Amino acid sequence: MRKIKKMPEISLQPLRIPKGWTINQNSFREIDPKNLAPDDEKWLFFSQDLMQLTYSRKNYLLDLGWYPDADANGFYQLVMMQNEDWDQPIYEFQTNSHIEIVKNIEFILNKVTNNEM
Repeated sequence: MRKIKKMPEISLQPLRIPKGWTINQNSFREIDPKNLAPDDEKWLFFSQDLMQLTYSRKNYLLDLGWYPDADANGFYQLVMMQNEDWDQPIYEFQTNSHIEIVKNIEFILNKVTNNEM
């Protein structure tokens, strides 16, 4: 009989999210991919559906994912669109750096909130 192993408890990534944004989905964990071995089970936390936020005043949607799913050679992709137009994003950013993606998320959230976008 195969034994089911429980995944380790890992906190969600703390973020400074300005007023006006709604978190629709969040499984973005406080894990730096650069600190993981290729066969680490924590790669299962890296999926195409890490986080999604909306800003209803401008009908913006911000989507964060890891591509390809659970792949040690993958990358974070941050995409922002208006009116859920996935074919014409107004902002895109890719990196494999956890620090850079956190900085970029907070940067873009503030730019939108401050009417700079």
